[in-house]
Amino acid sequence: MSNEVKIGQQVYFVNAEGNERPAIIVNVFSQESGCANLLVFVDGSNDKAMTVYDGKGDCYCASIWATSVNKAERCATTGTYPTRTWHWTE
Repeated sequence: MSNEVKIGQQVYFVNAEGNERPAIIVNVFSQESGCANLLVFVDGSNDKAMTVYDGKGDCYCASIWATSVNKAERCATTGTYPTRTWHWTE
């Protein structure tokens, strides 16, 4: 896989709880840091996604927009990725 960060690539986003979620790169700010905006596909209410009341009950968004997210490498000690970062799919 090329190391170039491009719009449309599928990556994994690490949320605040440390869970990986699939995401698509929608804007690239820096090739060096990998800083990008992502469209993240969340696991409904399990990810504390935005809740919208539609008059019939609560609805959960299927995606969120994560802004200015940096690319990260796996920690050699813990084997995990830092939260609120993205990394390539494996």
